[in-house]
Amino acid sequence: MARQGDDGRASPKRKTRVLHVLVGLTIGGAESLIADLVPRLDREAYDVTVCSLKGWGPIGDRLARRGVKVVALGGKGRFDPRVISRFASFIRRERYDIVHSHLYLANLISRLVGRLLRVPIIISSQHGTEIWMRWYHLLLERTTVHCADHVTGCSESVRDYAVDVMGADRRHSSVLHNGVDLDRFALPPDGSVWRERWGIPSDALVAGVVGRLALPEKGQDLFLAAAGEVAEAFPRAYFVIVGEGPCRPELERIAREVGISDRVIFDSTQDEVPRMMAAFDLAVLPSRREGFGIVLLEAMASRKPVVATNVGGIPEIIEDGLTGMLVPPCDAPALARAMVRLLSDRQQCDMMGEEGRRRVEASFGIEKTAARLESLYRSLSGEKARRSHAEDVRGIEPRGEGT
Repeated sequence: MARQGDDGRASPKRKTRVLHVLVGLTIGGAESLIADLVPRLDREAYDVTVCSLKGWGPIGDRLARRGVKVVALGGKGRFDPRVISRFASFIRRERYDIVHSHLYLANLISRLVGRLLRVPIIISSQHGTEIWMRWYHLLLERTTVHCADHVTGCSESVRDYAVDVMGADRRHSSVLHNGVDLDRFALPPDGSVWRERWGIPSDALVAGVVGRLALPEKGQDLFLAAAGEVAEAFPRAYFVIVGEGPCRPELERIAREVGISDRVIFDSTQDEVPRMMAAFDLAVLPSRREGFGIVLLEAMASRKPVVATNVGGIPEIIEDGLTGMLVPPCDAPALARAMVRLLSDRQQCDMMGEEGRRRVEASFGIEKTAARLESLYRSLSGEKARRSHAEDVRGIEPRGEGT
């Protein structure tokens, strides 16, 4: 029942104040997810702010254009200790009901500061398996993970990692699959624009990879090795690698060694994914490790056939042979065979593209992810309210007769 104000009218329900915490606002999987997800949360129920521990970036621009409040704390380098005090001051001043963090550093700081300042609900989201962590990173993770009220994983495999490796309590964890903005991929744009920009003939075949240039994790070296075999079967095939990262020189060297450097295009543009995808005949995800693979959702939403390695959360997206093809990890010949098979069969590519679009519409639209997240917020808020009520009841001392 709505509360009554002094004038007898119902008082508006107080919004739940939510803070999403990111390490930075550069383009990445988790950051792009937040840029799509946060604007879709119910603004009548939630007052949401996004906080970056580091500086501003293109994700901040995307959020601000959608009317989301964004704060950047200006941390420098890989870890700036001053950010902890800035973040604590910010939390103390704003008094959020829910602090929801993403990725290692943001999770660590949010759990410690949030628990110290008695934030009512703390949620840590795990977006992958952190293969880079050393023993002391893992020790900090395992020491602080229980400061969170709930841990989410972007796939079943990532949730298992959070429980088995990080030490999260399975009873207080769940899977929150990533989602994709279907509207961005509703009508396939003209791919000829990017083909012309890349200098690719309109009748050539194009296989592309989108993602951070990070070896060995993302496996672009496997893509290039497979591309060498594909190029023998299709002399007019081209191969596009989209993304930024420190491994570009190494990948350029591999392309030269394979003998296909004249047909490999590197592009660091990352804010034109729908238009770039439109220029592909085939999208490939050759990762050795992958928490979920949101780029697969983008390709499938674009009605593109996909080939991906059978690792991490990828099998939760692709139905092998129907919405895409799965190949063993670290197997360039198998990757090449799958690419050749699809590039040789336009009818199967078209069928697979349509099935992929239907799969994403049914299970991985960003609106569905937003609804699941709101459900989690309501559930945790209800649990917190019930515990607080029980503690209040236990704290009441019974009075004896005559007092």
